[in-house]
Amino acid sequence: MDPRDEKQPAAAASSDPLWRRKVVAEQRVAAALAAIQEAQGLISYAAQALSSVNGLCPAYLRVGRLYDRVHRTWYAVRDKAGVVKRRGKLTLDHDPDSYESGRMGREG
Repeated sequence: MDPRDEKQPAAAASSDPLWRRKVVAEQRVAAALAAIQEAQGLISYAAQALSSVNGLCPAYLRVGRLYDRVHRTWYAVRDKAGVVKRRGKLTLDHDPDSYESGRMGREG
């Protein structure tokens, strides 16, 4: 059995450091994409709030451009992570520890 195969039994997989680094890397990408998407939603809310305020059209337009940049960034991160994952190189550059994993997962 290939220790890098993500479909291997959980007991064997959890003891393989490379497999763990891949799993945590995927979790980090998912967390980053979720955070970017959340930021996009907040920026959209800000743009909507400014859209009807007299005299703030320039600010509204700036917020709209920011929204577009964040939107493009989400796709860029998703696409790049997909390419790296298909190459089998989506891993952490170090072994995750429990503090780091919990913090990145937005727990506690």
